[in-house]
Amino acid sequence: MGSLPVDLMRPALSNAKGFNESWSIVHLNEFILRESGLTWDSVEPTGKQIFKESFQKKFYAKCLDCFLENFPKCSPDGSSSVVLKDPRFCRTFPIWKKTLLELEYKINVVIPLRSPVDVMYSLMKRDDIDPASAVLIWYWHIVEILIHTEKMDVRFVVYDRLLEDPSEHLRLALGIKISDSTADLIDGKLNHSKQHDTLERTYFEEEPFNSSLLLYENLLDSPMPDTGVISKIKSSYFFNHVLKAHIERKNTLFQKRLIREITSLNGLSEKENIKKFRNGSLSTDSVSSGEPNGQENETKKPSNLSNLLNIFKKS
Repeated sequence: MGSLPVDLMRPALSNAKGFNESWSIVHLNEFILRESGLTWDSVEPTGKQIFKESFQKKFYAKCLDCFLENFPKCSPDGSSSVVLKDPRFCRTFPIWKKTLLELEYKINVVIPLRSPVDVMYSLMKRDDIDPASAVLIWYWHIVEILIHTEKMDVRFVVYDRLLEDPSEHLRLALGIKISDSTADLIDGKLNHSKQHDTLERTYFEEEPFNSSLLLYENLLDSPMPDTGVISKIKSSYFFNHVLKAHIERKNTLFQKRLIREITSLNGLSEKENIKKFRNGSLSTDSVSSGEPNGQENETKKPSNLSNLLNIFKKS
């Protein structure tokens, strides 16, 4: 398989068998996110600066030192492999990719796929995050890692299938064989947030739940990303950057340019888009929590992006 970092995080009550994540790598990823104006639980897309070489160069030396400290005995000559794990890589991957390629490592990407509903329950329970924000955290992590790893060697490991039959699923997904003792380490009892039936299906037909579930179900159909799916995801992703920019900068000239960009993206006429633009809930600062009692919970201000996911979609 591969060597793990030397400074692994300690187990916690929420994960008794440990995280297999490096303290120093996690902290560095947190620093990169802060420089991008984000935190691990941000409910908006990463800024476009993550794609700029000048931004990536700012962190190259730090990533290099952090990597070498965690894997002092490893070399990229093919005789040794390393394992890097941190959900934050979904957003910081372009920077780490540059580091690993400079070190001449061959990069194999494994994306764990877990139901956004299960992730939602987990974040609600562990971090007291409201449902809409929890699902948006899942959504942007998946969308961004798919974009960052386009045309790379990427494989999916489906969480539920891994728990059902670890040996068979890893054989099919990654082409590897594991021992019975290794398979026994994968304990289905540690899945504390399995999807429940306590909420009505109509709850998940709202946004951002619907878009997230559709993306998840689409990705389940293939052991690796489909180029057509990635193309659609990229279009939607950069479109949301346009919407995000509108929230941050409201002026007449910018709005006119925004309408032109929207028109080129969704194929509707400029007149139709102006109408949608004026009718859109662009000033909403909270989203429905979807709680069964019908109450609404106020969330972080960026979560109004969830209200915009479908405003300009082609009818």
